[in-house]
Amino acid sequence: MTFGPARTFGIPTRQPLSNRRERGGALLLFTFMTILVIIPVIGLAIDGSILFWTKAKLSSAVDAAALAAGRSINVYETQQQNSGPVAAVAQEWFAANFPAGWLGTSVVGGAPTVTIAPTSTMTQTVVVTASATVPLYFMRLLHFSSATVAASAQSSRRNINLVLVLDRSGSMGPGGSNACPTMIASAQNFVNLFTDGFDTLGLVTFSTTANTGPIDYAPTTFFKSSTPTLNSRIGQIVCTGATSTAQALHVAYESIKSTGLAGGLNVIVFFTDGQPNLIVEKSWKIKTQTDTRNNPNPPWSSTSIGASPCNSSDVLSGGFTTLLASGTAPSNTGYTGGVYSTANTAITTAPGPITSASGCAFTNNGSTYARDDVAYIQNTDAYGNVTNSGYIGQGRVGAPDTFPSGPYIRKIRDDEQLNGVMAAAFAAADYQGQLIRNDTTYNTIIYTIGLDGAPDMGIDQVFLQRLANDPSSPIYDSTRPAGYYAYAADPSALSQAFHEIASQVLRLSK
Repeated sequence: MTFGPARTFGIPTRQPLSNRRERGGALLLFTFMTILVIIPVIGLAIDGSILFWTKAKLSSAVDAAALAAGRSINVYETQQQNSGPVAAVAQEWFAANFPAGWLGTSVVGGAPTVTIAPTSTMTQTVVVTASATVPLYFMRLLHFSSATVAASAQSSRRNINLVLVLDRSGSMGPGGSNACPTMIASAQNFVNLFTDGFDTLGLVTFSTTANTGPIDYAPTTFFKSSTPTLNSRIGQIVCTGATSTAQALHVAYESIKSTGLAGGLNVIVFFTDGQPNLIVEKSWKIKTQTDTRNNPNPPWSSTSIGASPCNSSDVLSGGFTTLLASGTAPSNTGYTGGVYSTANTAITTAPGPITSASGCAFTNNGSTYARDDVAYIQNTDAYGNVTNSGYIGQGRVGAPDTFPSGPYIRKIRDDEQLNGVMAAAFAAADYQGQLIRNDTTYNTIIYTIGLDGAPDMGIDQVFLQRLANDPSSPIYDSTRPAGYYAYAADPSALSQAFHEIASQVLRLSK
């Protein structure tokens, strides 16, 4: 019998005492390293997070304080006079955003430091700095009980010199879209977004005419605290009459220049619900010869019309316009009317009366006969705006229609609504817009708001884009200040449109 190799059942031997001591030493060393390295790293992460959080909140607080302080500056006071009130505003906003004792912190010096830096003619600069002592928790084990974080913010703001130009023509009234009350409320909310004592605001309204002097509300820095306030004047607006766009833009531009804030943020905000349909002349050419033109009343047939019965001493000065029955659209025939006085009228009343001119056809037979007294539309209006070239309205190209024959051949027709009077009115308004945009002294930015839905002559969006030098404009000029066109599809969208424009202006003023 054969047996395999015998198995040996060994008994574990005891490790030497020296090995056990080595293992214990390693465990002790690991524990020591954990306390010395890992715990401080964790503590540093926690305390560092608290420091980072405090720094972020401190930065947010000084940012808010600087912006609020900048908007509180009174431009009619010296830096020394402003320093106290401005610092108070800054500290109030800082305290609201960084409460005392927040997370156990304390503000060094008890409050931020506020300084009004040296300013240029039209720019005010406020600097707010603050430091906070932050208690540490875990890092105290390493004898670091606190740390200090600091933040600084600067607010620089150009003074705003803004003229609000509001269309109060008849299409805004009860016979049209009845958007007048909504426009008034939206414009008042717009005004409330600007700062009394800092910004300068004025008002120009227009219908058949625009008040040239004094304007509806002369630009003032105290538009909320003066008597009357700007908003109370806006609240008086009554919507009636035609649309004297070129004249309104001219009056607004002259107001910008008269304020003299060449280094400020000069802005015209132009609102309309329709199209230009009126031209102003200081002296219309009286029709002294027989020619062929459309009759001033239905059936509009073209016929030979003799010389005007106006007296030789008469000077026809005022606005020549189209006259539309409610809900109708302009045409190459139809009513034209004038000559309307450009004398100032209250914004609570209808536009000025027909110009007084003894013997004239329109004086004896009504305003529609003005085309029997006025020979033609001149190539420039009362303000030097070109009427025979430029943009003449969407869908029309070239130049306004002219008389094809007779003594006034090649002169702009005043017996046509669409391609005569309105085309010339468009050209004049477009030219005025170019003059404003090209003035490199005042660098005025034009913002436009168009309300759609007028029952007769709805807005021309291309014209409003051109006027604003909106980047969507077909003639956008990147070398000139870019404005913005805001579209309102109906009266309910007006408030948002005005707010969009205010946001654009205030963003640039920062």
